[in-house]
Amino acid sequence: MAHNKKNTFYLILISTLLLTSCGFKKLEKLNGNYNAQEVSIKGDRRVGYILKNEIMLNSSSKSKNLIIISISTDKKKLTKEKNIKNKTTKYEVKLSTNIKFTSTQSTKEIGKSFIRSFYYDVEKDHSLSLANEKNELDDLTSLLAEDIINYLNSYFN
Repeated sequence: MAHNKKNTFYLILISTLLLTSCGFKKLEKLNGNYNAQEVSIKGDRRVGYILKNEIMLNSSSKSKNLIIISISTDKKKLTKEKNIKNKTTKYEVKLSTNIKFTSTQSTKEIGKSFIRSFYYDVEKDHSLSLANEKNELDDLTSLLAEDIINYLNSYFN
């Protein structure tokens, strides 16, 4: 009887430790080692504002690396496939982003280009095609924001 109580106690102890000590934390979400004082946008406004917000959210006000960032975005929509009737069935959208940043401690300007693209199918309803494009563009913009933030974090670390 004492052996059974001992096993039950150990089972409860081990399962409690396993269930409560899972402290998962995403490493990429740590604040950056830079302080973006000013972010200017050129080009596609929607993409630019999303990128600006992501950069500002990742910026650390406690950092000594004060930077001024300029973001230039360009969105090109190209026909990827056409059917026999010469109607477009698939589009390719290329999103290119150039960032330039200057540290307030130096006059050196650093630039980097990021290019991403996606394809989407044309639906029978134009509104569905626009919704596909918008959803894919949002996903692509999030990926670009991650790329830019990772670049800034690696540059200042």
